[in-house]
Amino acid sequence: MYVLFVELESETRAKVISNTARPDLLPPQVVEQGIAVDDIPEPVHLPKKYPQHYINPVTLEQWYEQVDRPATQEEKMEDLSAEMQILK
Repeated sequence: MYVLFVELESETRAKVISNTARPDLLPPQVVEQGIAVDDIPEPVHLPKKYPQHYINPVTLEQWYEQVDRPATQEEKMEDLSAEMQILK
């Protein structure tokens, strides 16, 4: 069992802020603030994107939305290298 801690955006949409696979280590009043689920789906990782986890608090349906994120130094170097190859 996992417990998801969320930021409610609407009655049927909540952004997952954090989660725990060990709710037994938390005080009961903290666990009660979360949403208990049996599993968490694996996210798809795309370049320069962050998979933001969401849940429908009513149906417990979970999904990810891809959100833009800044490129890492490694990604910037790869982009520059690819541009240099084009210029050759």
